[in-house]
Formats: sequence, C-alpha cells, structure tokens
Amino acid sequence: MQSPCHAESCLLCCADVGSRKDLFMQPVHIVNELVTPEVDYDSWKEFVDLVYLVQDVFCNLLAATVLEEFQTQHTSPVLGSIYCRMPTLTRMKALGPSVIMRLTNGNGEFWCSMVSHFVCCRALRAAAIFEDVSTSFEDMLKLQDGTGMQQRDRLALMISSMQQEIRHTFSGAMPFSIYTLSSGFVSTLLVKNFTFYADKHLTAFTHKQFRKMLLTLCMGLHPRLGECSVLLPVTSDILRLVCERLCASELEKHIVFHTQEQWLY
Repeated sequence: MQSPCHAESCLLCCADVGSRKDLFMQPVHIVNELVTPEVDYDSWKEFVDLVYLVQDVFCNLLAATVLEEFQTQHTSPVLGSIYCRMPTLTRMKALGPSVIMRLTNGNGEFWCSMVSHFVCCRALRAAAIFEDVSTSFEDMLKLQDGTGMQQRDRLALMISSMQQEIRHTFSGAMPFSIYTLSSGFVSTLLVKNFTFYADKHLTAFTHKQFRKMLLTLCMGLHPRLGECSVLLPVTSDILRLVCERLCASELEKHIVFHTQEQWLY
C-alpha cells in the first residue's frame, strides 16, 4: 500500500487539480484568466453585499453627474447660452474605476477601468435611446394639445432609464467580452474567485474557504496522527480523486455563475 503523503504535499496536489483547465477551453478563457483580478473574498455574502453596494454607488454617481451637467450652461455661437440635452458623464468616467475597485477590494486597476468604461457606454446608449423616444413623444404631445414634457420630468426619466441600464449591465445583460463564456463582468469575478459544490442545493465557496477545506482534509493524512486518523485507509491517490470531485470544472462554473449573476437585476 502506498504510504500517505504529508498534508502540505497533498494540498499542492489538490491545488494542481483545481488549476488545470480542459484543453479545449483554454483559448476561450485566456483573456479572462489574464485580466480578471484574483480577490481574496471572505465569503459569498461579502461578495453579494459588495455587488449591490457598488451598483448603488454607481447609480448615485450617475444621477449626480447628469444633474450637474444639465445645470451647466453652454455658449453656442448660433443659439447663445443654452443647457445641454445629452449627458457626457465626464465626472462619472473619471471616478468610475475607483468605484468598481470597491468590488474587487482594490485589486485589478486595469480590469476596473475597462468595466467602468463599459458601464458608462451602456448608460450613454440608454440616454441616446431615451432622447430619441422622448423627442418623438414630445412632438406628438405638441401636435395634440400644444404642450410638451417639463424639463424636470424629462431629466428625471432620463436618469431613471440610465440607472436601469446600469443595473441591467451588472446582471450580465450584455456580454463583457466575446472571449469568455460568462455573460458579464460580475460572473467573470465569480468564476475567477469562487467554486461550488453542487448537491441538492448549490453551495458556493471562496477560494480562501476552499483552500482551508482542502488543508483540513489533507491534515487527516498527516503521519503524526498515525492510527488515530479516520483517514488512515485513504491513500494520496484516493484523496486526489476525492478532491477532483469536490472542485467544479471551469465549464460548470461558467454555466452556474452565469445564472447566479442574473439575480442582480
């Protein structure tokens, strides 16, 4: 019978099993693996709370930015002093990456900048769609009764439309990258920093939690325990098979975390 290995050696073996990728998936994941930050989250609850917090902060920043821009007068050589009708989100673009970095606990500055830019683009697109629709609607109102929409009401509706787009984007409504199977940037963080055990109920673990679980399991084979260990009959090869079963594959993680991302909206 093969002699049990030390806990540290077993942990390295198990970590190697968890880090291996299916060969056919490697080209698909390469951008995600290189760019998405590794974050040492303490728990699933911490991650969920951070997502909702960052989402709310981003929406509040958008409202403040749009209101500020719409209160600023611009001078036109033709029309004179006028107010803007379309936001540019200059302040939000500058502060957005630091807001997203709260989601990653200060990690992955480049990734956070990309996400912020992506979210701002989606918000501006929502504003452009709103502008087209509201202008047509206002023209209809003027034709019917000679009145139009109040500027204050129009601005509030535009901000609401842009905030809805932001929340929709956080839930993976638009693909963050064609080079990943995950639908949005939240699920890329989940795939990179969490694993799960699928039984009757899905149980997700951070990588920190999972490493502690593997270390605890491997300690059962430590030679100092001798016959006192309930894992004495388990060889290192059997332990490797057990750990392979515990760790979800990359494909499984993408499929499951894609659906988990959607409860955000």
